[in-house]
Amino acid sequence: MTKNEEAILNNLVETLQEYEEECFRQMAFMNEHKFEMERGAIRYKQQAFTRSWLEVANAIDKIKKLEN
Repeated sequence: MTKNEEAILNNLVETLQEYEEECFRQMAFMNEHKFEMERGAIRYKQQAFTRSWLEVANAIDKIKKLEN
């Protein structure tokens, strides 16, 4: 994997982490205002972002191992 390819994938991980963090902020707001169903829906969205960035990070590691 070239440095450029790795940078692109790392930027993707960072973007997904930012989306995840926004979900945490939204969940805090919903929790504060007692919007339980909405908070639950955002929680599922947050979990999807978490899984996505973990999968991308795992793929980066696998690619690096294949190159060595």
